[in-house]
Amino acid sequence: MSKYLINKFLYTVDRDPELTERYRDDPRGTVAWWEAERANVILGCHEAERSTWLALADPEREALATHELTHRVAQDLLLGGFLQPHDQQPTNRLV
Repeated sequence: MSKYLINKFLYTVDRDPELTERYRDDPRGTVAWWEAERANVILGCHEAERSTWLALADPEREALATHELTHRVAQDLLLGGFLQPHDQQPTNRLV
């Protein structure tokens, strides 16, 4: 799981009103654009040294594109639980 990139995506989208609207209007396109154009800039990679090891996995890309992940994060924050893998129920424990 590329938790760092997911956090960076959500952080950058949340802090830019135009990007937030773009994500609402075209989530799949915004995720693809952000990963191709912004992720490596945020990672500090030069164009010739684009990162191939830190990228969103297909399920993560799909979760962001369908807003599933943003809904899970919101639910988790509202319910006070901690994010768990998809096959586990959220808990309120760190263990």
